[in-house]
Amino acid sequence: MALFLKNVAFHGILLDALFEEGNKEWEEVSQLLEEGILGGVVLPLKTTVFQRDEVEQAFRYMAQGKHIGKIVLQIRSEEKGSAVQPASCLVLPAICRTYCLPSHSYIITGGLGGFGLELAQWLIERGACKLVLTSRSGIRKGKTQQRKLSHRCSVEHKGFYCKPEMGFSESWL
Repeated sequence: MALFLKNVAFHGILLDALFEEGNKEWEEVSQLLEEGILGGVVLPLKTTVFQRDEVEQAFRYMAQGKHIGKIVLQIRSEEKGSAVQPASCLVLPAICRTYCLPSHSYIITGGLGGFGLELAQWLIERGACKLVLTSRSGIRKGKTQQRKLSHRCSVEHKGFYCKPEMGFSESWL
């Protein structure tokens, strides 16, 4: 409410309605925008440029939420002249974000469902060798679900069934 005390006006514009085919108002808005750019009234947003080796700083700056305008990562320097040159091959070092140690075991609850099997496959592709897939209902689609995993690794299948009404006793251990 304090903004209204400062004589500030707010105007809502339905931009999607302006872009409809045959809208005469769009031509007027386009002309006003073009004149505003040429006259220096409409200015580009403030841009903060970070170099390609400053990615972490750029994300930290953006996460603060105090910036105004655009945050740009400059991967290559700008081309000089009007002729566009073909880009040279640029190799950027990348670090694999997720790596699973083959010596560790990974437990996936609900692992025999569609998402669980996809997650298991994702872990295998990142180095996991020991997976424990748990499920309340077991394999639903037969061997098709098991085949999803077995093409990439050896699958040892052990099934245990516990009836809830039986309870748990030490003799099961």
